[in-house]
Amino acid sequence: MFLLVWIPVISSGQESQTLYFMRLPQSSFMNPALVPDCRVYLDFPAIGSTDLTLKNNSLSFSDIIFPGTGVNADSLITILHPDYNIDDFLAKLSNNNFFSVNLHTNLFSLGFRAGNSMINFNIVDKIEGSFGIPGDIATLIFKGNESFVGNQINLNPLSLNLSWYRSYGLGFSQELFPGFRLGLKGNLLTGIANVSLDNADLSIAIDETDFTHKLNADLQVNVSGPLSFVKDSAGNITDIQMDPAFSNAFDPGVAIPYMLSFKNPGFSADFGAEYNFYDKIRVSASVIDLGFIYWQRDVSNLVSKGTFDFNGIDASPEFNVNDTNTIGDVANALLDSLADIFTPVDQSVAYFTSLNPKIYLGGSYSFAENFSLGVLSRTEIADKKLVQSFTFSANAGLGRFLRTSLSYTLANNSYKNIGAGLSLRGGPFQLYLITDYGLGALYPDEAHALNVWFGFNFTFGCRKKLMTDPPMIL
Repeated sequence: MFLLVWIPVISSGQESQTLYFMRLPQSSFMNPALVPDCRVYLDFPAIGSTDLTLKNNSLSFSDIIFPGTGVNADSLITILHPDYNIDDFLAKLSNNNFFSVNLHTNLFSLGFRAGNSMINFNIVDKIEGSFGIPGDIATLIFKGNESFVGNQINLNPLSLNLSWYRSYGLGFSQELFPGFRLGLKGNLLTGIANVSLDNADLSIAIDETDFTHKLNADLQVNVSGPLSFVKDSAGNITDIQMDPAFSNAFDPGVAIPYMLSFKNPGFSADFGAEYNFYDKIRVSASVIDLGFIYWQRDVSNLVSKGTFDFNGIDASPEFNVNDTNTIGDVANALLDSLADIFTPVDQSVAYFTSLNPKIYLGGSYSFAENFSLGVLSRTEIADKKLVQSFTFSANAGLGRFLRTSLSYTLANNSYKNIGAGLSLRGGPFQLYLITDYGLGALYPDEAHALNVWFGFNFTFGCRKKLMTDPPMIL
């Protein structure tokens, strides 16, 4: 788990904000009131919509591995190199360091107009993970306990939630009066697998006389999946194994019934609206992912509650700044030290997890029929924290055949987020490729985030302007 913290390039979620302005069918994922410019659209697995986002608010890959200086100028070094000042690394961390990963794959979508209404149905597989860690943990590991003596280290921001679930969504968008459209979408959810941390209390107090450590813990790690935990005679977990009944996960007779089961039910709702002022100014708002999943299949809970005394994290050679050791060595040594502190109690009780609600506020001004400027605010509530971002875009089109967007996003404590979107249509075929963080693809070592949304739609009944349709944000 610790290893994920120091490799943000693979452990960093959000829908592409550039997509919101491009009048594609997938825009309804962010606001159910938004409608495409075609009467019917359809997509299928493999060639349909896929959205991948990795992000964090603190580090880039070059903050961990980078060119050396002086005698090391001709080689790459890590933060563990003896010539590197670890204080420089610690200064880049925030009090709450947040990492997330999202992978959304659309298995099926169908949308069609009925008068002034738009109805759509989709099935989406979603893998969503987030991990939060206090900066004090890194300071304690690399600098020891000197700066914390006589104080209490608050580790309540430590969080973990990784879920794989499927969403069956039915959406409806209706023009209530000229220029104003309201949208609503309900999603039936079914959980496939989850691991989450319920952190009610976690802190470390360091005595100023004998430097002993006292750990106060009220933790519960919840797992839903075909896993079993192997323990030694002292009750410590030594191994995690796949349930024998699921040992051949690639056998369709085993995997398909498991993935199609509704034993982990859930529900979510999306709400949205848009309004057009004088065919020039367009505003919209939405709240999405208001929902939960109830995990009750193959559940394990690892509970640790109480006060534990220990002598601190083992200052073994792995924790000394020494370039002969890897980040993985540090992670394994840390986990071994923590495993000796307390032994969790194993139980099996069903539990809830909530989705991360998101609020979108958007607006645009059209200078011409095929050119507009837009601004979008996105607020996500993740692990009781607000994650805020803003996107500014210039959007242009050439009839029904070409749509482009160039965007700039302020997010993740980064100011290098240049994005772009391209949509091409030929006959009923529509192809699109969109990213908010284009520089992340070109310079991944400097990126705090990387995302791409691509897909293929079949579209029918597309006209330059549908008289009964209120304009949407472009």
